[in-house]
Amino acid sequence: MFRLLHLILITVFISCDFTSDFQRSILTAENYIREGKQTQAIIVYENLLKDKPSTNIKVRIHFQLGLLYQIYSNDFKSSLKHFKLALKESPTILWQVKTIEKLGTLTYEYMKDFTLAEKYYSYLINFQPSLENYHLYHRFYAKSLFHQSKFELADEHFQKIIREGYSKDSLAEAFYHKGLMNYEQKKWKEAINFWNESLKYETLKQSVVKIKFLMANAYESNEDLKEAYNLYYSLLNDFPDTQIIKNRLQNLYNRRVARKR
Repeated sequence: MFRLLHLILITVFISCDFTSDFQRSILTAENYIREGKQTQAIIVYENLLKDKPSTNIKVRIHFQLGLLYQIYSNDFKSSLKHFKLALKESPTILWQVKTIEKLGTLTYEYMKDFTLAEKYYSYLINFQPSLENYHLYHRFYAKSLFHQSKFELADEHFQKIIREGYSKDSLAEAFYHKGLMNYEQKKWKEAINFWNESLKYETLKQSVVKIKFLMANAYESNEDLKEAYNLYYSLLNDFPDTQIIKNRLQNLYNRRVARKR
């Protein structure tokens, strides 16, 4: 990771003209990053901004500070501030898109601020001409809506993802979230049907186990105790906490015995 960020710095600043002192400070910050001293690098960059550099250089420093605060300091508020400043000062569409991509990642994956994430991914999916990573942005946009319980609108976008069939991953994800939306609304059968579709495309074992566990929950909630029992039992060797599965099985066994009485 250090090497990657160092390479980003080289490409960001190599073509810029500096005074000798300014260039020396840039190289100092770069060396700090290479040595894993991100806190010192942040201090140098923050001080460089006080020297009121040109707009092009200022944008790059704000962008780099956004990365440093996000990845190495877990200071997401400072990261958000600097990415926003980079966006505000961005002289080109290319830099605007690049910065909004980072804002989307920051707000969705790190801050869990799905309202802001919706805003940034909305910009990216509506950009014309369509961006190369449009399909990825669309998935995050739909999930941002889901996490805000905007189920009707989220469903429209998940349905579009399914209709256009971006990839197996996107199909598995879309059907999975459609299942979750129905589960939240206590539509157990519909949830199970969508999760069965998701399993057709899901390849990660951990995700398969998670989906089957949710399906067993839905069967149980729908009073289909036999199906729930069989599905829980199939997970006995794969579920991370086997005691949870054993408890569910015992509970279902007791309920089935009580029914017979």
